[in-house]
Amino acid sequence: MDSRIDFSYRLKSERQRLRLTQASVANTTGISKQTLIAYESGTSCPSIEYLWKLEALGFDIQFVSFGATELEGHVNNHNWLLTSEIMDFIHEYMQKQPCQISIKKRAEILKGAYAISVKYGEDEATGQLARMLTLVA
Repeated sequence: MDSRIDFSYRLKSERQRLRLTQASVANTTGISKQTLIAYESGTSCPSIEYLWKLEALGFDIQFVSFGATELEGHVNNHNWLLTSEIMDFIHEYMQKQPCQISIKKRAEILKGAYAISVKYGEDEATGQLARMLTLVA
């Protein structure tokens, strides 16, 4: 299957998943039903701006464009090794300190440390992680 056919098939299947008609999608996004039929049959390709309009209707544009759902994209792009290292750091801290940190609080710390690490690097995250653990302990 060529990529245009794959795209058009996914576009149509996403519309059907949302239980939308061609007429309602065309009307809501400001194109003719014939144009949408051309997109879904692979005889024409929509613009990026049009895909944004579809996303506003609830279309999973990651799936339509690449064949992976938004969730799969997040899972595939997640740095699982970094997550594991942060979890190990939290666990080691809890072993050394006489404290109990709830699962919910550990999840919040993990999320914060992960975001800092991705944005500023692991060295900054390590320092911030230690400060976060000290504050909640």
